[in-house]
Amino acid sequence: FTFIKNYKIDPAKAENNTVEFSYVFSKDTQYFISVCDGKNDNPKMEITLMDSNKKVLASNVEKGTYYPGIAYKCTTTGIYYMAFN
Repeated sequence: FTFIKNYKIDPAKAENNTVEFSYVFSKDTQYFISVCDGKNDNPKMEITLMDSNKKVLASNVEKGTYYPGIAYKCTTTGIYYMAFN
């Protein structure tokens, strides 16, 4: 694994309780997006991964359970969006 980037989430900059970032993903690369708050490894924060058209591809929340991250194998190089709620 290679650590690529981290984003600091500032709740004061959130719009509708959501902070969004973009990143260029490369085809045939496996990504893992995770969240931590410095206090525990699995805070109740929803991560939503979207493609360039803002179509939802994955989320770390399923049936009310928060998972520590999202694993995603990219099939198309392009801009992807990560929304943290």
